[in-house]
Amino acid sequence: MHVIADGECSLSFNSLLEFMTGASTVPPLGFDKYITIDFYDKASSNHYPTVSTCDMHIWLPRGTEPEELQHLVQEAVACSPGFGKI
Repeated sequence: MHVIADGECSLSFNSLLEFMTGASTVPPLGFDKYITIDFYDKASSNHYPTVSTCDMHIWLPRGTEPEELQHLVQEAVACSPGFGKI
């Protein structure tokens, strides 16, 4: 199992949270549902993770090496503008 150590990833918790939920911080009363994760068979070597912020659901490519998955998630988050951020 690959564990990401502090400083090994340029992705912040807040940016990942915003990518997955549309919110950059956890609401005071929390979310009304859990984040769900599904896996799919990737169609190409650079198939990025996708999310539904309304459903708080993320789809990750199956069969991806940990380092490659980390890179794809970082790139997907970096390339997503967020709500109202262009």
